[in-house]
Amino acid sequence: MTFLWRHRSGVFWGVAIALYLRFLLEPTAWLFYEIHHLTGVDWVYWGYSGFRGAAYYFSTWPYQGPACVVAGLLVCVIVVRGTAKVAGEAV
Repeated sequence: MTFLWRHRSGVFWGVAIALYLRFLLEPTAWLFYEIHHLTGVDWVYWGYSGFRGAAYYFSTWPYQGPACVVAGLLVCVIVVRGTAKVAGEAV
């Protein structure tokens, strides 16, 4: 078996986190914004503010691409090591 097939859950989560950081921070902010207007709950607006600020500053950061790759690899390693401990196999 190849590494990608044996550790597909780790690879999946790593790619998912990298893509989320790259493309979905701004839509998450707007989701919080819409939920705030639907419910009127004030702390939901704080979530909007946090995600909106993170999306803005992260998108203007020159190392956004490498940071997404590093975060994805880090998540992949954590998941692969966690599943290897459960399965009892060496990584």
